[in-house]
Amino acid sequence: VGFNFQVDMAEEDFAGLYSAKKAQVDQFLGQNNAEGALAASLQNPPFACKDDELKKETARMVIGVLAKIKEPGEIGKAINALDPAAQDACMKYIYRGWDLAQPSKVNAVLLTWHAQMVAALGKGIVCRAVMNTRTV
Repeated sequence: VGFNFQVDMAEEDFAGLYSAKKAQVDQFLGQNNAEGALAASLQNPPFACKDDELKKETARMVIGVLAKIKEPGEIGKAINALDPAAQDACMKYIYRGWDLAQPSKVNAVLLTWHAQMVAALGKGIVCRAVMNTRTV
């Protein structure tokens, strides 16, 4: 998964990027390919977007994909399939998920993801997610 950080995009371009990403994620999920959906959902995080509602929708999409991958073994496999930038973005979305007050069942999945991320990648993943001021 490559990341093209579009810091000079117009706000309306972020909406188009989200729509294209959502269609790709839905296609992967329709094929029962949650790992592909995860990689697609983590592409081009909207760091520079000023529209908080669009950022929330993007976060909900990523969290929805995370919720499809629940077993620790599957989570570990999915984490290892991501490149480092996607892993960092994933951890930011886990924290964003808690910020969005998800149902307890989703929070439990996010906790499992968090534990698996730290186990696989070390505590540095937490530091990078928290210390990086770009928001998702």
